[in-house]
Amino acid sequence: MIIRMHRRLKSEKVTQFRGRTSIPEGEAIGTQLAVWARSVFEAAVTARPEMPESVEDGQADAWEPLLVVADLAGGEWPKLAREAAVALVKVNRETPPSLALRLLQDLRLVFWENLKAAAETRPKGLPTETVLSALYELEDAPWKTVNKGEPFTTVELARRVFDYGVEPEQLRPYPGDNYTQKRGYPLGSFALAWRRYLPPLCLRLEAVAAVTDVTRKALEKYFEWVPVDDETSVTSAAGFSGRQGDRGETDMTGATAFSGGQGDPEPPDQEPPDSETPNIAKLMARLK
Repeated sequence: MIIRMHRRLKSEKVTQFRGRTSIPEGEAIGTQLAVWARSVFEAAVTARPEMPESVEDGQADAWEPLLVVADLAGGEWPKLAREAAVALVKVNRETPPSLALRLLQDLRLVFWENLKAAAETRPKGLPTETVLSALYELEDAPWKTVNKGEPFTTVELARRVFDYGVEPEQLRPYPGDNYTQKRGYPLGSFALAWRRYLPPLCLRLEAVAAVTDVTRKALEKYFEWVPVDDETSVTSAAGFSGRQGDRGETDMTGATAFSGGQGDPEPPDQEPPDSETPNIAKLMARLK
């Protein structure tokens, strides 16, 4: 439950807190509340308040005892409490993601934009220098100046993604070259974290149609995604705003998500995909 606080304006007046008078007043109110709570205890235990449609899952658990109190208080409180629940849940969903989730979201975008290079690496992935360089170039991203004007570092990247079970490995980024190796991040390690913590990646049909066979296999295996038409432009259920333009990515609600499941075997610690791999050929027919 998030309640946004604002600094008081000079024109806004509040009653001053004075211990001699305010504390006894608070204690008297507390005593009255305790007496009332004992009188409605049995009703409160068995109460199952009706939730507004937009308040569900964890938010419903948080609001349930407050709505029980409001219903037992009667009067206008049930209506006011539900209006407050709807408003505050909406604020919570519109709150920007944490820096850790923003990094996970931006890393998924980096791998999508560099999927051809990642698919040709063994194991599939991107060198650290490529990842950082791409993060710096993302529009409206904080990574170039995140450290008091200084850029995000290799050490910080490793530390933050470690919390998601991702660690850098030695990659061979050049096809056919068995000797040149670079430290980087394997695509497979991120796939499970993306599936757990982010809404599906929404890809325009034309962007999917443009990928090569090798890239398409990586897309089908490692990304949970939904196909959208070019004119589609809405916000995902998780509240992440979709980037638009020539990247081919956007976000949407209510679409069927696809995730990987074909090609090379999944690593042992990977969870099974939530749905079947899409038939890209059928999706491409929609463009004709």
